[in-house]
Amino acid sequence: MSQDIQYFRPCTSTGDNSIITCFLCLKMCHSPRMGSRGKRYFNNSSGSDDDQRRSKHPRSNYEKPLEEVVNDLALSSSLPTFKKDIEAAVERITKDYAANKARIRRIIRKCVIRAPQHLTVYSTLVGVLNSSIPAFGAEFVEHLIKVLCDYVKYLNWIDVEILVILICDLVNSRCVSADSCFSFLESFFHASQDENISQVGRDYYVYLILLAIPWVAGAFVEEIKVEFEDFLGKIDRYMKSRPSLDYVSIISVWNSDEMPPQKEYLESLWSQILGLKKDGWKISYFARYQDDFVTILRTATPHKLPMFTPCVFKNPSKYPSPKVVFRIYGKENLLAKNMNLPECESIERFLLEQDLVAHLLVSFRKREEVSLDFLIVEVLFGKIFQLPKPRCAQIFYSSLLIELCHSWPNTIPQVVAQATQMICDNLDTMNMTCFDRFVDWLSFHLCHFKFLWSWENWINCGELNPLAPQRMFFTELLCDCLQLSYHERLVEVLPTALHKLIPEVPLPKNKFSGSGADRLPGASIAQHLTQALKEKCTPEDVHAILMDCPYPDDDMDMPFNPLKIEVLTTAVLVSGSRSISHTVAILIKYMSVFKEFAADSKEAQIHLLQTLHEVWFANEQRIMIVVDKMLKMQIIQSLAVIEWIFSEKMRGNLMSVQKSVECEFCNFYIRHYVWQIVYSMTTRLSRSIKQIQEELDKKQAEEGTMSSASSDGERSSEVSAIQLKLSAAQELQKAVIFTLLQKVIILLSEHLLQSDAEDRDSHTGWFKAIQGRMIQIFNIEHKSIINYADELSSYLFTSDIDAIVHVIERKGQYTIYIKKKIIQIILLSVSNDGYELEMRKTKIRKSLLMLYMLRLMLKIAYY
Repeated sequence: MSQDIQYFRPCTSTGDNSIITCFLCLKMCHSPRMGSRGKRYFNNSSGSDDDQRRSKHPRSNYEKPLEEVVNDLALSSSLPTFKKDIEAAVERITKDYAANKARIRRIIRKCVIRAPQHLTVYSTLVGVLNSSIPAFGAEFVEHLIKVLCDYVKYLNWIDVEILVILICDLVNSRCVSADSCFSFLESFFHASQDENISQVGRDYYVYLILLAIPWVAGAFVEEIKVEFEDFLGKIDRYMKSRPSLDYVSIISVWNSDEMPPQKEYLESLWSQILGLKKDGWKISYFARYQDDFVTILRTATPHKLPMFTPCVFKNPSKYPSPKVVFRIYGKENLLAKNMNLPECESIERFLLEQDLVAHLLVSFRKREEVSLDFLIVEVLFGKIFQLPKPRCAQIFYSSLLIELCHSWPNTIPQVVAQATQMICDNLDTMNMTCFDRFVDWLSFHLCHFKFLWSWENWINCGELNPLAPQRMFFTELLCDCLQLSYHERLVEVLPTALHKLIPEVPLPKNKFSGSGADRLPGASIAQHLTQALKEKCTPEDVHAILMDCPYPDDDMDMPFNPLKIEVLTTAVLVSGSRSISHTVAILIKYMSVFKEFAADSKEAQIHLLQTLHEVWFANEQRIMIVVDKMLKMQIIQSLAVIEWIFSEKMRGNLMSVQKSVECEFCNFYIRHYVWQIVYSMTTRLSRSIKQIQEELDKKQAEEGTMSSASSDGERSSEVSAIQLKLSAAQELQKAVIFTLLQKVIILLSEHLLQSDAEDRDSHTGWFKAIQGRMIQIFNIEHKSIINYADELSSYLFTSDIDAIVHVIERKGQYTIYIKKKIIQIILLSVSNDGYELEMRKTKIRKSLLMLYMLRLMLKIAYY
């Protein structure tokens, strides 16, 4: 590990300012609505030349814009002058209040949203203002409730959480009465009991209550203790009556008890609240700025909150997805005995991990009391591994970890190295989606540190089973590193014993060139075409050259000429192999030729993709890019891509391959890039549907506002055309999802049948990998799958299956008990002739296991 630490540590530090900027960027990434005005205030500049000239000298609050005055309070919260700054700000706001009421309310709210780590600064400001101008407090809380209603309506959940906490913290500033705040939280609980709300919505509204309780529990205990205890009792009964949490195993990073507990987010927070109650509702580590203004706040008049009723949505995708709390550190993992870390079940651990305070960790007042380096790294890895999808792009969190290593070279690199080692030690129990993200993160991280790492610690990988998680991880890591570097660099940094694991030099393979190529059919035409492409021939010239390609065995009745496809694809890809931009440019130039020969035939498209794989077998990145571009150009279709991936040629002799330990990893289906192609394709379909839906909504809104009768027919025609387009896109998405799931089921079922026939263990590394990929499909496309959940469920499951199978899951192992007499179950395959695959008697148990796995994932979609 010491070598890992050394390599992750940069040579020089860039200073703390850069990391503060990174944390501000984290919030800006969460709040994309902030425009140039917000950036200006964060930069402490009014933007004018006059202000820039005067910025050399301190300006009084009366010279600054109101926005800057309020924003500067956050910047001075850690300074000795903070109390005076609050008083000066109150004096300035009081002076301008009569003329700028709405503007002042808006400024304070936006400052809280943009910098939630300073929420208590602004709740204190509001409390002091309320003591000076009672009308301000009443108007401000009314404004907050109105905005909160809009945030809920438009699903702006990040800001909803911030405002809920702000409203509750205003009780501590004596701006909101405790009983009114209590009724406010009760409204969320009442909404969670609505019969039209999904279970995801019920849980999320209860989560909002638990999120706010630590901030206001002290006031509740003092003023409304009995009502508060009864309310906690209601929540306790709700928690005990929740449906089974089967979905947790699907979205957990680990499926092992060796790592710190990976609890479901609501269960985890509830246990932390109970711990807080046991401790007398006392929270350490956080400063209460209201304590500096106790005398002033005592004179303030608390206000009643307006009536608030949260919106209820039946569609669970309207709410934030359920999640599991990520953990890798406990006190036993700290690097030194004098380090301190809150217990996993403590409320301090929860508050430290929240986005609300994550941005503040660099300037945390009691940093010496808590080993925040560990929590920062754990929080960021938790964001990277969050399922089903991280809030921000993974590259953002990866870049932030790199910046942390540069900013704190004496601490963060050690913690990152330790976390990396702990994750590597538990790869065998890691969720497949997180496995892929970890590969992507580490390759990106190593790229920024010259690929210097303790590679010698991985020498034993060469001796491992190719399907061992560590071997799979290392192979995928080298493939990613090759994409970010070059072959010679990997040869240079890796020990000689690992050179056999380095991927091939990523060069194209031209079967029509080289020794013996002249004997291949179409070789002379391919050479002619290659020379013509070098001379920048036109698409018409290419078409004319390919007309000389003969059909196999002179069978003119074939739906397409495979030799034309092979010659065209090979010549074009080899000619454009110099770079990705060359490849894309030549595809665009000869797109019309590809469409003529392949666009109308699925078989031709599959053959085109097989030829692409043969040409760029040694360059996975190029395969992914070319497939993506061809989909975008509509040279190939999504269903053809799935048919190609699961075609007999790509599968090869699967059963014989699986018998060979050394050859098993060569199997096409466990490679990351294959599934990246699938996920990229399904994501493209979802994005297309979303865009069409937005276009339809816009047209319908325009149609509703326009009153000209003369154009009614024309507008209706436009709407109808968009509706047809949307319907076609949804049908394509459904076909892709159904076909993909059926192909995976049949692939796994064949493996189970073969294992039974040969009386060998079916739970191999290959099986685990493909099973993980199937779960990954649900994780990535859960919002789309939910739209077809009823149809998919009725298609895959029958009452007979429900009647005979009872499944118990223990620690990731599935045990199936047959309750009635074993019957025959028929699974429809997706082949063109509607071939039926029969799972009989002794085979049925494992087939039911496949069905149960899908049933479990559909249950998640419903949940």
